[in-house]
Amino acid sequence: MEKKIEFIDVSDMGKWEKFDPKNIIKEGYDVHFVKDSEIGFEIVLRDYSKFEVLDEYKDIRILFNDGVDLYRNIDESFSYGSTSGASLFIKINNSKYISWLVNVSCCLGDNHAKDIGFRHFMFIGSNDILDVISTYDPIIEYLDK
Repeated sequence: MEKKIEFIDVSDMGKWEKFDPKNIIKEGYDVHFVKDSEIGFEIVLRDYSKFEVLDEYKDIRILFNDGVDLYRNIDESFSYGSTSGASLFIKINNSKYISWLVNVSCCLGDNHAKDIGFRHFMFIGSNDILDVISTYDPIIEYLDK
């Protein structure tokens, strides 16, 4: 049975599972910034529902230490449906985004892509949907203020 959630239709995206090993990403978080640098690929999430009370919010960092292979940020206006108030970090298995990457690549075949072990992660926030393709799982942690 295909899993569905009310704010996004995943029927055409592959099979997904929540990915939050520390169970810290809650409703209200959205992308504060994305940084792609020599130290890696970093997504910082901020709980904008508590932004006015500066002592109550905690930023969350999702860090891919060795960078990522591909990423895209989609404004919620162009999303799969309303994402109002949602915050979810998921891992997508049998991803059509990875299939697309393999098809447009000049040097990746299906077998080679499986050997590499691509993983598709998606953060769904109230204003952004961020897709990331990597070969390893990220570190998810609270940031010190």
